[in-house]
Amino acid sequence: MAKTTKPLTSAQRGVNLFNDARRNSSNEYMRATGEVTVATSISHAMTPIVKYAPFMNEFLHYVVNKIVIQSVESKMYTNQYEMLKKEGFPLGTDVEMNYVNPAMGRDYDISLGATLLQVTKPDVKTCYFRQNRRRQFPVTIPRELMEGAFTSWEQLDSMVTGMVTSLFSGNEIEEENLIKKLIQTSVKNNVVIKKEIPWDEADPAASSVGFIKTIQKIALDITHASSDFNNYQAYATAQGIADATPAITWTPSDSLYLFVRSDVLVNCNVETLAGAFNMSKADLVGRVTPFPNFDYLDFDSEIDSATKYWKTIKDDQNILAVLADVNTFEYRDNLSTSGDFYNAAGLYQNQYLNVWQTYGIRPWGNAVAICKNA
Repeated sequence: MAKTTKPLTSAQRGVNLFNDARRNSSNEYMRATGEVTVATSISHAMTPIVKYAPFMNEFLHYVVNKIVIQSVESKMYTNQYEMLKKEGFPLGTDVEMNYVNPAMGRDYDISLGATLLQVTKPDVKTCYFRQNRRRQFPVTIPRELMEGAFTSWEQLDSMVTGMVTSLFSGNEIEEENLIKKLIQTSVKNNVVIKKEIPWDEADPAASSVGFIKTIQKIALDITHASSDFNNYQAYATAQGIADATPAITWTPSDSLYLFVRSDVLVNCNVETLAGAFNMSKADLVGRVTPFPNFDYLDFDSEIDSATKYWKTIKDDQNILAVLADVNTFEYRDNLSTSGDFYNAAGLYQNQYLNVWQTYGIRPWGNAVAICKNA
């Protein structure tokens, strides 16, 4: 019989937090403190740390930068578009992406030998991504909050969890909204293909039949080489590229993802939808990502005085779903680092999470937005 591992209690997590920080601290810190157990008085254990600011700095620095990300990962909000995240590039701010169209054949003729030295240039499509996000997430920990957390091991775990959840969840929420913004603006600017279908909000179950058939046809056809599922030629022409040729692309079935409104998804027959992707219902779960809508928060706006939050940009394209190659939309990390600073005059600790990223769309990438008829 397989052994089951009991989940750690909040108190035990607090104890582990303290001991892990101690084991990775300076010699002076270790000499001033000792290993603890759940039975150890937290007030006694934390007294040397509370009384000496450098020890407090060490403790908080280790907690935030080394171990808390792992210990509270399950409690943090996770960007639902994380499958679109690509390998980061920490050096530089620009990246060049290229796509080479399939070579075009010709009929054989013995006279072609005379063209041995003729140059046949490849049809290369190029786009450039430039770092377009630099965000900082600050949180201040006043002394009274720390002292309140040192009343029990449970309180210590709760304080640390809340602090780090705040920092990292804030970033994840922004990442998700920036991808929704990228999708919405790409549809609006005709960078991706837009397919309009009838959708009756009063009878979504009936409308879902046509929706699934549309998805099924696209999912079948997109695996074949064509320019039907990207808008590269129109995009390149709009960018001033003379005599732009179409991008001939294809997407394997295992690279397709469906981002869909949740009210649309709940009215779809899941087995039929899974059949559109040629996979089981269980496998479909990882390939379909539902959202309440394709609205996004505008982080460039002022905080709304009524809601005390970011302004929401409504989806004006009537997007029901987007079926896309996993490589069409993307974002990458340029920098992700945290830091801290103790203000002795104010008796508080500032924690910072800095995230620099690049967001973009490959104009030759396959993506189809299924939208409701206006």
